[in-house]
Amino acid sequence: MHKGILLMLIFTALISGCQSAKVETETKNEEIVIRENIAAGGEHHQTQVVIYELTDDIFQLPLTSIPYYKNGNITYLEDYVFEQHEDGHQPWLGTGRDVVTVNTSNLTGEDNPFLNLNYDNPKELKTPSGIVIQEQTNELINLIVPGIGTYEIELKSPPGTSVLFIKKITLYLKLE
Repeated sequence: MHKGILLMLIFTALISGCQSAKVETETKNEEIVIRENIAAGGEHHQTQVVIYELTDDIFQLPLTSIPYYKNGNITYLEDYVFEQHEDGHQPWLGTGRDVVTVNTSNLTGEDNPFLNLNYDNPKELKTPSGIVIQEQTNELINLIVPGIGTYEIELKSPPGTSVLFIKKITLYLKLE
């Protein structure tokens, strides 16, 4: 599974013309941006792929009209979810680490990857398979997946609620 994802990304970069030292290709319809930067000497390069992104103006829409990323699918939350959260129910909806854990298991290439999390360090959760969830801030979480790379996940709350939405997912592949 991991090799298939990596091969697909490499193939996409190749057909986009990655023969040059710096490539920036934007596909507006799919909202995917591939940026490839080759470090000094060309021994190491990192590929950055924006997988999902909501612009700031989206967060000005009514709460039930804002796309909610859930394991690769786009859903829309009902009014009662916001009401319950504001009444103290479902507090995890306002915690970045928990929102990422619940809504991004599709990015790991594993079924149920977060079942046996190690909570020894509250800022860095680990799975037995080596997946790491690092909390940089409540609105910036890194999801490190061995064999794939590091996902940087940005979250944001729209005005009027503390429910966090995934705003942007960027995958950083390090190829040597």
